[in-house]
Amino acid sequence: MQKIHYADLRDILTQFAKFMAVGAVGTVVHYTILILLVEKLSVSAVLGSSVGAIAGAFVNYFLNYYFTFRSSRRHAKAIVQFYIVAGSGFLLNALSMWIMVNVLDIYYLLAQLVTTGIVLLLNFWLNRIWTFRSRSIEAEADSSKS
Repeated sequence: MQKIHYADLRDILTQFAKFMAVGAVGTVVHYTILILLVEKLSVSAVLGSSVGAIAGAFVNYFLNYYFTFRSSRRHAKAIVQFYIVAGSGFLLNALSMWIMVNVLDIYYLLAQLVTTGIVLLLNFWLNRIWTFRSRSIEAEADSSKS
């Protein structure tokens, strides 16, 4: 098992902070589009939210690619992996909420708070090690297989 050095931990925490900031930007894009479509163009809230979520996810992808993870992976591969991770987070959110609210009888806002934390950490970890992994991480993975 590989030891984590202070510098490595600092880098991971810096990336995590960037990941959260990017998520906040994506959320602003999502809500801005939702409000504009509903209030100015009389689009249904569900459609407006859906369009906003897609736009927010698109912004998140590019900001995470260039800013958070500084990836050099091909977009054709990375964007598919990004949306697989996002879809997995969506499913985990639904399952976690269902269990906490319907089985464990936890107040829905508390359940959502816990679920958001779980999904945030999982999405960061999967995007870090899979979607946007650097060549150095890929080389470490390859060398540990030999």
